[in-house]
Amino acid sequence: FNHMTVRLGELHHLEAQLRRRDRLHALGEVAMGLAHEIRNPLGIIKTATQLLHRRADLGETDKRHLEYVVSEVTRINE
Repeated sequence: FNHMTVRLGELHHLEAQLRRRDRLHALGEVAMGLAHEIRNPLGIIKTATQLLHRRADLGETDKRHLEYVVSEVTRINE
């Protein structure tokens, strides 16, 4: 009986570990999908901002604002 009790405790522990591993795996999948969904629009924002910065006849303040946008997009992407 004692052996069965110990074995049952081990099985419960293994089951809890498997459930935790499955939750972490699912969380990792969600995080990867979310990162992908965020990075695509960020790339477009960054590229459009860089093109506007190069092509537009802007004042220094406007150029600096565009540089902030590029900087922040890069930070978020990293």
